[in-house]
Amino acid sequence: MPPEDAAAQDTPELGGFADDYNVVGGLRSHGPTQRYLARRRSDGQDVVISVARLLPDNDNNSLAHLATDAQLLRTLSHPNIARLIEGRWIGADTFATVTERYHGDTVQELLDRGNRFPNTRIAILLEDVHSALEWARQQGIIHRGVNPDEMVFERGTNRLIITLTRAPIPINGMPDATSDARSIGRLAWTLLSGKTWTPETEQSLCEFVPNLAKRVADDTMMMSRLKDGQPTPDVMGYIGVIAAGDVLKRAEIDLIALKDEVTEWRDTEFRRFERRKKELEEKARADAAALAKERDEFRKFESDERAAIVAERTELESNAARRQKRLTEVREELEAQRRLLEQRLGELETRRLEVEKVHQEALEASRAASSAIAIKPRVMTPIDRVVAVAAGPERKEFEGPRDWRGYARWLMPSITVALLMVVIALGIGLAHRTHRAPAVVTVNGSKINAAPPPGLDSGRAPRGGFLSQSAGGRIVPPTGVPVTGAPVALPSATSPAGSSAAPMPPPTPIPSDSADAVFKRDSAVAAKARADSAAEVRRRAAARRVAELRRDSIMRDSIARRNPVTRPDTARPIARDTLVRRDTIAERDTTARPDTLVRLDTAVRRDTLTGVAGLPAWRQSYAPIHSSPVITIRDAVAAEHSEIRDLTLRAYAEYAEIMEPASWRGLSQALHDALASNERAERIVADDDGRIVGSAMLYAAETDAYGAIATRLTAPEIRLVAVAPEARGRGIAKALVEECIRRAREHGAKEVGLHTSGSMRAAMNMYARLGFVRAPERDFQPPGAELVEGYRLRLG
Repeated sequence: MPPEDAAAQDTPELGGFADDYNVVGGLRSHGPTQRYLARRRSDGQDVVISVARLLPDNDNNSLAHLATDAQLLRTLSHPNIARLIEGRWIGADTFATVTERYHGDTVQELLDRGNRFPNTRIAILLEDVHSALEWARQQGIIHRGVNPDEMVFERGTNRLIITLTRAPIPINGMPDATSDARSIGRLAWTLLSGKTWTPETEQSLCEFVPNLAKRVADDTMMMSRLKDGQPTPDVMGYIGVIAAGDVLKRAEIDLIALKDEVTEWRDTEFRRFERRKKELEEKARADAAALAKERDEFRKFESDERAAIVAERTELESNAARRQKRLTEVREELEAQRRLLEQRLGELETRRLEVEKVHQEALEASRAASSAIAIKPRVMTPIDRVVAVAAGPERKEFEGPRDWRGYARWLMPSITVALLMVVIALGIGLAHRTHRAPAVVTVNGSKINAAPPPGLDSGRAPRGGFLSQSAGGRIVPPTGVPVTGAPVALPSATSPAGSSAAPMPPPTPIPSDSADAVFKRDSAVAAKARADSAAEVRRRAAARRVAELRRDSIMRDSIARRNPVTRPDTARPIARDTLVRRDTIAERDTTARPDTLVRLDTAVRRDTLTGVAGLPAWRQSYAPIHSSPVITIRDAVAAEHSEIRDLTLRAYAEYAEIMEPASWRGLSQALHDALASNERAERIVADDDGRIVGSAMLYAAETDAYGAIATRLTAPEIRLVAVAPEARGRGIAKALVEECIRRAREHGAKEVGLHTSGSMRAAMNMYARLGFVRAPERDFQPPGAELVEGYRLRLG
């Protein structure tokens, strides 16, 4: 019979292992645990089989915990713990574990041979054991006993291999860090003394090792006598004390010698200090007298300075009171001026309303007369036409096809008369060079400008709604005679009748017939003052004729057409829901200059939105044909998510050329993740007549808008504000952000936040104009991307 089978017969409890292992023989064992050397049949590897039996008293389910530890250690590994191959129940009260056998000498074998470890070597061994126990406790291993017989120095590597053994389990809990510290202390006691620690050991370690430092001996005895439930000491600090044991012993010897030297030196120095003390006391008394004298002098100086400061303060308070009084007077004076200006504005408003009322009554009267009276249009003679041509072209709206047959009969006479007029004009010009009319005429003590300054009147009719101005600020018609009166606001084709461009009343347009009447009166006065100039008289007569022709044309237009027809290439009415900011016209306390000409088509700021969130008013006349004048801000529907995704990616595509490649890749990935995320958020879009031109997302508070790369939100967050490139410049992004702010305020939020990066300068400027401020505590740095900066807006 082979020796392996004979060994198996001697250990009947290992009969279940006979198929897999050949039992070679028994090993040195301790307590109720038996250890056997075996060899695995499959590959011939040497193993150690440990058989644990139920304890006679106070077992506390130790075998069940041992089986649990075996299951855990089969799946775990540590460089200083023996690898567990398997564990088996071989009876109701017996459990066996199979561990890999490591060839080498055990710690106990080395101690039995009389070998002693230096303190530094002991410290290294204890550090390895402590690391293994810490790891086992963190993994949930219950039995973490350490025995010198189970500690092997692996042959070839000199690595310490520990096989964890059964440990006593407290009645009221499980082994904790204090139990591991106690195991370290008892193992250290064995390594330092070379003897096995037993509970009956009460002798001090210094009795076994006389040359051991007292600090090391005391700490080792304390560690080995720890009780369950006591605070866990600093194990690494204790191991450091052992490592420094030799140094501590030498320090103790040196300390004793030094103590004797210090005692002798202390006595000598004490006597010297006594002498020095007396000298210092005498010097201190002298210094105290000098300080008392200096204190009195300083107190006197302090009182003098305090009095000077009080006097200076009184003078400053007096000056401040005088300045405050002067400021109050100036403030009252400015307030009085403000009230006067407001009163004047009120009077101007009343006057404007009266002029509008008179103008409306005149229009209604002309329309009523046109319905009852048919006025035959006046037929102009060739002379009248020549005079009109000499006076300058008149801008008139297209009145329909003309009958040119009547002009044929007058063609030759007209040409003849025109040639005569050219000759007469040349003669008048020569006469005018030699005899100029006076620039200023005095009538009844008043000075009247008789002729316009050179270069200000070109003799041509105004174009595009503009008027010429003289040096004095008065309106100059084509004839060159200044017309006095209130500022005239030219009607614009873009403003329909009855609509206003701003809350502040604009200058009231003066009817053409009233302007002609004023023009005739001024012309009569000027002609009387310059009666001695024949050329001037002819020019005044031609001007009066032109005025009559224009008045007749206005009358014909008012009779023939009730509603004026605007030119199709310039007419673009302003929508009735146009919002005009109060600060875009003029300040309430600003008085308009009498010579200021206000254009009604320039009274609206570029950033004014039509409707709720539409086009700016300045773009209504220049918007692309495919865009509507009103943009609708609404919630997106599920069918539009794909279109929103394409719009967002197209809007952010420009940053691929601005950012670094790594930063753009990070931003692109973040865009795809956010668009595909199912996180709760409101999707808001800008609808341009059925076409989505902008979008934004509003995340509620307590959501993960940015996933794992940022902290959880504590306030609503605005993300992915995007506007189609072809629709930019219309205020859509601002409208989307304002809609998000409005919704956050309706939800009761105290603030709203958003994030952007340094490459998005236009977006950062817009957020700053809306009131957002930096929130550096919300910044985060995605891997490889730009710093994402946080902003917040307080909602009052």
